Amino acid sequence: MLSAKMAELMNVLDKVKKYREILSSTIDFALTVSASVVIILIINVFGNLWTVFYGRNLALGTVVGNVSILIIIAGTIVGFLRVFFRVKAVKVGEWKVTLSEGAPGAIKLLQELKWETIFNDIRSAKLGLSLYGLIKLFVYWTSLTLILYFWQYAFLETYIHVSVNIIVTALVSLILALGLSNKDIRQRYEQIGHLDSLLWELRWFESEYRRADFKT
Repeated sequence: MLSAKMAELMNVLDKVKKYREILSSTIDFALTVSASVVIILIINVFGNLWTVFYGRNLALGTVVGNVSILIIIAGTIVGFLRVFFRVKAVKVGEWKVTLSEGAPGAIKLLQELKWETIFNDIRSAKLGLSLYGLIKLFVYWTSLTLILYFWQYAFLETYIHVSVNIIVTALVSLILALGLSNKDIRQRYEQIGHLDSLLWELRWFESEYRRADFKT
């Protein structure tokens, strides 16, 4: 019974380690996407300079738009993959060897737990889940805005001569981004709620454990 309960606790703490790694890898994700945006801006600056010196070129405008779309998509995918592989590389289950000893192993693991570190890890995991979710939503919004803008520019303004309204494009992109992120937002909300419950339960357990340890 004790071993089963301890295995359940350690599995949960392994998940916390993965969630905490999300916070660490969020910076990499943001830098990767930001780099792709900078590259897009540079390409568009050169495209605008070409237009100033040599006149508007429809083919060039289409190429710049398509390349920009591909770059932002590639940057977003690379950013997600970096987070995925960093989280996947987190070592878990190292406690199973000790727990295989039965009750003595479970007691040994319990005694080795650093409670304050665990509480801090849970808080970091909550922050990581929230921050990563917000950044994902922002990236979806920015990417969709850029994609729709360049698509409109390439077809509407270039061929039909209809001006592109960036504000309308951004609002439409935000609605689409919220729709695409709906399931992810709900899952993160539930995960954060579970971490809150876990934090309170572990604080209660740690208090009872210290009291029992003190009495012995």
